[in-house]
Amino acid sequence: MTKETIAKMFFVSAKNYRENFNKDDALVIQTIWFEKFASYPDELIQDAFDHIFRNCKQFPTVFDIQKAVNEKQNEKRYTTEPWLMMPEYFNTAQAKAVLHKVMDMLEDGNIPKYDLADELRQYAKSLFPDISDELIYRNYNELAWCMEWEKKCNMCLWTPADCDLHGHQPYLKINKNGSMTEYVKPCKKKTAKAGVA
Repeated sequence: MTKETIAKMFFVSAKNYRENFNKDDALVIQTIWFEKFASYPDELIQDAFDHIFRNCKQFPTVFDIQKAVNEKQNEKRYTTEPWLMMPEYFNTAQAKAVLHKVMDMLEDGNIPKYDLADELRQYAKSLFPDISDELIYRNYNELAWCMEWEKKCNMCLWTPADCDLHGHQPYLKINKNGSMTEYVKPCKKKTAKAGVA
């Protein structure tokens, strides 16, 4: 950042907040600002001061300026490098590569799909014989969740205290728009032993 930018930001700030500094005080403040923020580009400093003018009710301190600079810096990084929004433990070269690949696919109009296992396809068709692969992809999570629960229910020895769904079993219905909604109903074992649960 140049001294000219510092002087301009100081003048605009003083006028905006109606502060009347004498010449010596003005020079001291500008010197402190320059020593603190000289390494930042002019554009970033100007954006930071625009942010300050919209949000601060009093003449900015060094802390206010640094806070605004940090916010603008992060805002710009997140816009140009979206992987920086991921938690630190995901911020690896591999995660960045995967994210780039997915974003490129989306830009090209290619929506990434899960591998459709034969087991899941068979399960879906046992529920809905005419279901297409497209609908299975679209409702992959719901189908996979119910399939896992059906496996658990099939192995169940009917011990109500150990049943996570308290004697109920999930099932799916297809809506008019092609999505699936999950419901629960009393399982066969609970129905057969009414009053046990």
